[in-house]
Order: sequence, then C-alpha cells, then structure tokens
Amino acid sequence: MPQYRALAQELHAAFPGQLEISGAGGRRSSFEISVLRADADADACDVSQLLFSKLTVGSFPDNQSVRDAVGQFLKDGSVAAITALPKVKCTMFPDD
Repeated sequence: MPQYRALAQELHAAFPGQLEISGAGGRRSSFEISVLRADADADACDVSQLLFSKLTVGSFPDNQSVRDAVGQFLKDGSVAAITALPKVKCTMFPDD
C-alpha cells in the first residue's frame, strides 16, 4: 500500500492535527477514499461519504486533487467526488 502511505503522509502534513486516517487492505484493484465528519453528538450516526474510487475512475488519484477535496470538506463539509484521472507527463520520441 505505498500509494496509501504516501497520500496519508501528505495529508497529515497539509492538515496537521485535523485528520484521523486509517486504511485497510481490500480487493487487489481497489483504492477508495471516504471522509467522515466526527459528530459531537454521541447518539448521532456518522455516515462516511465516498470521495474517490479507483474502481470507478480506473487509476489512482492525483494527490493534489485529494488535498483540495479534503481541504474543502474540512472548510465547509461539502464533498465533491474526484472523478478526473491524474495528469501524466508523457514524452514522445519520433522514430529515426
């Protein structure tokens, strides 16, 4: 789970003391990110909201997109699912 560990470190650095991050192994091709707002009312049910699913998008997320979405969630509680693929640099060489 190197992608998970790298993203978790990046999120902890971006939002120190504001996040509790947990991860668990799942299906071989899955990678999902959900957010959950801690509720002060112990009787209320917490409901997680899916932020990203590799099963839906087909690739790992762009870490900047995740940081932006988590930051927005922390700011106002809104969740915007990440559906765009990460930008990949590609260099093409012509045949000689």
